[in-house]
Amino acid sequence: MNQRQSGLLALLLFTIVTLLHVLSLNNIVSIDDNILFVSRWVFVASLVIFAIFKKSLTTWILVAMAIGVEIGLDFREFSQNLSFLSKIFLRLVKTIVAPLLFCDTGRWHRQPFQPEAGGPHGLEIPTVF
Repeated sequence: MNQRQSGLLALLLFTIVTLLHVLSLNNIVSIDDNILFVSRWVFVASLVIFAIFKKSLTTWILVAMAIGVEIGLDFREFSQNLSFLSKIFLRLVKTIVAPLLFCDTGRWHRQPFQPEAGGPHGLEIPTVF
């Protein structure tokens, strides 16, 4: 299996899972909740396989978001116990991202009329803040 085949497999499984859920939610066909549960996790597994072949950080971030949504929907009690991960993430953002933004705005304030002094994002800094 290669990247293209794993992507097509994920797309096919996404279509099947979506159709199963639409048919079930509109009461067109009665589908057992266990079948819907397993179909969602098979789709998530296909996303993981696609991410292994893709080898991209963006892909892994999107797959991790899909896994997080599924854990939150299917295992509510367990997902409530994972709040320490969100605290760690927010602390990392405060320690890493905030000083970087402060340094960029400080550099822009030192040389406000020279956009080239701000590097590749020299014009974006004043518009963001």
